Amino acid sequence: MSNGAEVSNLIAPHFHDTFLSLYPHQIDKGGRASTKSSKNPLKCIVHMLNDESCNVVVIKQAYNTIRQSVYQEFKRAFRRLGMVEGIDFYSKLSPYRISISGKKNAIYFGGLSDYEALKGMIPDEDTIKIVYLSEISQFKTPDDIDQVNATFSRGNDDYFITLYEYNPPKNKYHWVNVWCDKMGNRDDVQITHTDYTGVNPDWLGKKFIQEAENMKRLDESRYNWIYKGVVTGLDGLVFDTSNVGLIDSIVKKERILFIDIGIDTGHMTSATVFVAMGTTSERRLILLDTYFYSPNQKSIKKPPSEFSKDLYNFENKLCKKYKTMIDSRIIDSAEGGIRNQYFADYGLRLKGVSKEKNETMYDYSQELFSSGKFSVLNNLNNKIFSLEHQNASWKDGSVESGNPAIDTTERKITDKMEKTYYNDNSEDAAYYYAEHTVDAFKYLIVSNLRKYNLKQ
Repeated sequence: MSNGAEVSNLIAPHFHDTFLSLYPHQIDKGGRASTKSSKNPLKCIVHMLNDESCNVVVIKQAYNTIRQSVYQEFKRAFRRLGMVEGIDFYSKLSPYRISISGKKNAIYFGGLSDYEALKGMIPDEDTIKIVYLSEISQFKTPDDIDQVNATFSRGNDDYFITLYEYNPPKNKYHWVNVWCDKMGNRDDVQITHTDYTGVNPDWLGKKFIQEAENMKRLDESRYNWIYKGVVTGLDGLVFDTSNVGLIDSIVKKERILFIDIGIDTGHMTSATVFVAMGTTSERRLILLDTYFYSPNQKSIKKPPSEFSKDLYNFENKLCKKYKTMIDSRIIDSAEGGIRNQYFADYGLRLKGVSKEKNETMYDYSQELFSSGKFSVLNNLNNKIFSLEHQNASWKDGSVESGNPAIDTTERKITDKMEKTYYNDNSEDAAYYYAEHTVDAFKYLIVSNLRKYNLKQ
């Protein structure tokens, strides 16, 4: 097992002064790869090794994410300290628990929704001295934090520490940013803001640093938020598409490896949209084509049976043109009509998207826009995609409320598109636009994060 002098080599220098701190509330916030989530497990374990009466509770918003995140990070921390699983420490999966060989203390893991049940599983003689709240920006309100602290601090006459860790949301009105500002006025709170520039470059690797510097060059505001952990705020427009390339054709040396389809469906006034994303042999992403049908101000509207046929023809046209296949078809999980119709007609399933918060899904889209690796094929059908993304704006008052939502108002197409828009895939003219391609695109992106290299 490593001694104390060696532990300092396992944490970034910006944590050296606070690593052994006993402040009741210790808040770590900052940018991506600032090593917050690897430092805290080490801190917990060192406290446990020095104090056998110190037990630890680790809480995340979602219980089903524990095993692949904080649980694995704690096991990694033990190994970094030179401890061997099965000899120096033991782990259990049901419930999640890690204990130290020869000692009575342990680490307990739970989700925010079941922390009371977790309390019931901890033996009465186990004194909880550290609560580690991971990724608190995913919690709903500060009340969640207060409830957890009240639950586990009971009966503790010795020190009690709550560790908080998160990447600041962009919106300064998000509850966690407001909460942190208020906590900063208390004398029992220690706040540490860190970013990757204080971390040993060898720990990060050249690829990570190159990606960060590339974003700094292409989109400095986003770089400051993602990598520096700065609350940059939300402007009126949702997306910055200035780094999205508009291309007239695909480079000859490249070929389309496969195509993904994103689908958003409408009804009485809302448009039905299909967007086709091609991945090239150079791993670039290209918006190849768009289907857009708006029923707004039409007395006779297309039924699901026609959309099913249109989608099938849209896919066949793309596959023949680019001599490739459809890899995924992603649709709003709440939409059942077209999903059932398409399977009945062609035996093909449309996959319902696993949604995240809208603000998070928009951020994934923006990350792609800022990467310099995404282009839009310059054709008439795709003009509606550019129009909707360039004009997407936040609903009045939603940013200030801490729950930003996009404005879904149907707006008339201006003379920039000759007051009408004709889509040759739907064989129909449209006179209104809103956020329809935005939704279809975000479903596609959030369902293919790893494929598009957006998942860290």
